[in-house]
Amino acid sequence: MTPLAATENLVVEYRSRGRRLRALDDVSLALAPGESLGIVGESGSGKSTLARALLALIAPTAGRVRYKGEDLATLSKAALRRRRRELTLVFQHPGASLDPRLTVGESVAEPLTVHEPALDAAARAARVAALLERVGLDPSHAARRPHELSGGQCQRAAIARALITRPELVVCDEAVSALDASVQAQIVNLLLGLMRTERLALVFISHDLAVVRRIASRVVVLYRGQLLESAPRGALYERPRHPYTRLLLDSVMTLEGRPSRAAGTPPDVESPFARPAGCVFAGRCPHVLARCQSERPPLETTEEGATVACFRWREGVTR
Repeated sequence: MTPLAATENLVVEYRSRGRRLRALDDVSLALAPGESLGIVGESGSGKSTLARALLALIAPTAGRVRYKGEDLATLSKAALRRRRRELTLVFQHPGASLDPRLTVGESVAEPLTVHEPALDAAARAARVAALLERVGLDPSHAARRPHELSGGQCQRAAIARALITRPELVVCDEAVSALDASVQAQIVNLLLGLMRTERLALVFISHDLAVVRRIASRVVVLYRGQLLESAPRGALYERPRHPYTRLLLDSVMTLEGRPSRAAGTPPDVESPFARPAGCVFAGRCPHVLARCQSERPPLETTEEGATVACFRWREGVTR
């Protein structure tokens, strides 16, 4: 079956004062229709760059991004614009992502003016009212402005705007990190419900591993732009294969505010512009070998169908 979306050996570089920063380095992954994929990693790991590349908001330096088998970089502007109604993004800060000059109803309806210009005002208003109810808002909220809504209500409105064109893929980039825990839970439950009823595929990007565990069926781990591990949710959380994944899980705080296990070695201080010859995690890894400093470990497939880039994963070093 053709994946709904996929990256193939994706490389994205940024230039700063004549230097190149490789934000994504040879990342390949695939997303099936209706699947929920979690992307985790520390700040600077390339999560947001991956989100924007998946939606063709930035162009790859090398490699490909495919949607329904089509290379998005080869589409004409008109063809890409038609595809954009199927690919949407929910941002981190709901208040900032809604135009303060527009009412909530106007913001939610805005994509319809672009993608369905033949709809009249009454039809647009009806679509907006129905979708606001679908995301747990009263249709009367359409007349309010963003500053009149709570953070959770703003995020529900932002989700409604993302869904108004009936997309097939929704990318949530830290979409609940600005909300308190109880509102986070409400938004996660909303997204899970929408996935079931609307048959959405979801890419959920977050640094919060507990939230990702609730919403994702498969999880990808990025570090310094490279994919270090990808596995079904249960396998990754219960039997992580890569030392970096183990470090992330061990760094999750308990309710008492203490690390659940030893948090591991501190972050390295290498320049983000530097690209090591070997494993990008070698400077922090407690299980490092000499070859890790000079050889980049290939992505290998485990017996559970996971992939991991580590020379020692077969030894069970993360257990």
